[in-house]
Amino acid sequence: MITTRLRRRAAATVLSLAAVLTTSAATAPASPAPAKAAAAPDCPRFDDPVEAAADPRVDVDRITPEPAWRTTCGTLYRSDGRGPETVFEQGFHPRDVINGQYDIEKYVLVNQPSPYVSTSYDHDLYKTWWKAGYNYYVDAPGGVDVNKTIGDTHKWADQVEVAFPGGIARQYIIGVCPVDKKTKVEIMSDCESNPYYEPWH
Repeated sequence: MITTRLRRRAAATVLSLAAVLTTSAATAPASPAPAKAAAAPDCPRFDDPVEAAADPRVDVDRITPEPAWRTTCGTLYRSDGRGPETVFEQGFHPRDVINGQYDIEKYVLVNQPSPYVSTSYDHDLYKTWWKAGYNYYVDAPGGVDVNKTIGDTHKWADQVEVAFPGGIARQYIIGVCPVDKKTKVEIMSDCESNPYYEPWH
């Protein structure tokens, strides 16, 4: 379950930090050493910018304007009405990779058939969607950072969208939590892990 995995990671971090602090306090160096900044772990990069695509027919050269590709590895989120019995099997497929709207700004401003599947940096975005039955957790490489591509002054900028050309293959979906439509909160006791998820970093 997602919450169990997150709790384990948090507990491991606390224990590791406690061990480091205890060891450091017990064996303080005679003279202060110069401080070194910890390097952030690198996010793996793929030659194919649409490595995560569920539909490989997507044509990256048709994307306009020049996309600002996401280079971070943080978890993304997608609100969706489809249940895990469908999404875990199929992944997230775009509506139209052949004749759809490749212009990112036009796609964002007017919802229409396109080669993109939207996700968000914002975990709580599902609370603003009246039909959001599920909040999916996504761990996929790449994606187009919409606000870095078209600016953050458009009317949907607060959605902090990452659009995936070609959609998202099932192995990049961590899991899902159903949403109580009346209270607009995740039903944590019913969250499910995706059996097809494959960690890649």
